[in-house]
Amino acid sequence: MPLSDRIDLDQVPPSFRPFAEAILRQDDPAPGLIRLLGTLGEKAPGGEARDFALLLRRTLPQSARLDRVSEVYIRDKYPLWYIRAINDRHRNTAYRQALQALVTPDTLVVEAGAGSGLFAMLAARAGASHVYACENDPHVAAIARANIENNGLTGRITLYECRYQDLRVGEHLPRRADLLLHEFVNPQFLVPRMASMFKRFRAELLTPAARILPHRFATTGMLVGDEWLLDSIRVPALVEGLDVSGINLFASAGITLAGPVPIEQPLSAARTLAEFDLLSEEDPSHGSRTVEFEATADGYAVGILQWVRHDFPDGSTYENRPELACNWWPAFWPFPHPVPLAVGDTLAVRVENTDTELFIDLDAPSDG
Repeated sequence: MPLSDRIDLDQVPPSFRPFAEAILRQDDPAPGLIRLLGTLGEKAPGGEARDFALLLRRTLPQSARLDRVSEVYIRDKYPLWYIRAINDRHRNTAYRQALQALVTPDTLVVEAGAGSGLFAMLAARAGASHVYACENDPHVAAIARANIENNGLTGRITLYECRYQDLRVGEHLPRRADLLLHEFVNPQFLVPRMASMFKRFRAELLTPAARILPHRFATTGMLVGDEWLLDSIRVPALVEGLDVSGINLFASAGITLAGPVPIEQPLSAARTLAEFDLLSEEDPSHGSRTVEFEATADGYAVGILQWVRHDFPDGSTYENRPELACNWWPAFWPFPHPVPLAVGDTLAVRVENTDTELFIDLDAPSDG
C-alpha cells in the first residue's frame, strides 16, 4: 500500500499538513517526510512535532535516520522507562504471581493507568471475569489497544481513554471492582497525593474487601563506604593538586544509579526508612523519623544507598535492590562528610519526606 494511502492527512498536525500533502505526491515520500520533521520540528507549536514523529514511526519503514530524527521529539514525553519497565522481569514476575494467586473467575479488575496493557492482559490471562483499564495518553492508549487486540483479549478487557480520576461506577465499571492494579511508582518513595488518591479509589471504585496490587510501599537503605559513589555527585578537595571545589556549587543532593550497582563496602544491614500502606487512613505526605544503623564492618560511611520495596497481598515483593537490573533505579544520598565507623557502632540518620521528595541526612546530635 502506498504511503499516500496509509497516512491520513487529517492525522497530520496542522503545521506539517500542507508540506506533507505535497511530499506524499512524490514517488518515494519517506525521505522527504523525515526531512520535514527535522526542518520544521523545532518551530512547530505544542506537541505537534511529537505527534508527527510518532505518526512517521507508525507508518514509514523503520530506518536509522527516522529513529534519530524522531528521537528528540519523542523522548521528552515518553522516556525510556516505558521500554525498561516492560523488560523488568522482577517487576513482571511480582505482578504475575500476585494475579495468579488472587484472581478468580468472579474477580472484576480495574487498572489505573494501562500503559502497554501488560498488567491488564496478565489479569485477564489469570482468569478475571473482566478487566476495565484506563489510559489518558492517546498514543499510549492506542498502543495498549493494539497489544490487547493482537493477543486476542479484546473481549476480556475494556480500555477507556481517560484519566483514572474520572473513572466512575455505572459509567465505566458495571459495579465496584474486587481488585485494583496500579503502578504509581516513585524511585524515592511516594508519588504526589498518594493518600488522597487511594482514599478516593477505596470510597468510590472498590468493594470493602478489594485487593490493591501493590498495597504497601516502603523505602529501604544501608550505609556504604564506596568512595566512587561520591564521584558521581561532587568533586574532591583537590584534583591534579588543584582546588576546583567551587564546581560543587552544582553538586546534587542525591543521584539515581542504573543497576546493578557494584557495592564493595557495605557497612550495615538494610533498614526500612519509611513505609506506607495504601489501605490505611494515614497521610504520609509529611513524615520525619530517625533510623539507627549498626555498623557491620569497619570503614568510612560516605552515605546511604536507598531503594524501594512494593509489597503485594499474596506475599510477593518487588524491590529494585542494588544488585539487580531493574527499571526503577536505586539512589545514593551522600553525607556532608565521611563518618568513621567500627563494627558495632551506631549511626543515626534523619529521614524526612514530603508527598514528592525524600531527604536523608545525618541526624543532628541532641544537646546533652
